[in-house]
Amino acid sequence: MTKALKITTANTIEAVEINGLADYQAAVGGFIESIPLGDDHGMVINEDGKVEHLPRNPLATLLAFTFRSGIANDDYIVGDAVIIGTNDAGDWTDYQDALADEIRTIAEAL
Repeated sequence: MTKALKITTANTIEAVEINGLADYQAAVGGFIESIPLGDDHGMVINEDGKVEHLPRNPLATLLAFTFRSGIANDDYIVGDAVIIGTNDAGDWTDYQDALADEIRTIAEAL
């Protein structure tokens, strides 16, 4: 079980428990894609979200830029996203509470 943060297109933040691939897919509404958020976290998004015309996710997009995910300057995140922790081996782990606090602070500024 992995402790994750779900970032919705309505800019809400919800702590969720993920128990495997099916849970990740359900959280983002389809096939998953992972993008890095710094050294210790990642963002799981819907791989086909733009093709499926999912709504933009302003908070997830801001987080991707804030934490230097490497997305292009004119790119954006669509659909709900899930924030997870990562370890040195690249495994997905629980998010860190300090990051959750930082994300909530960023969200309040929107």
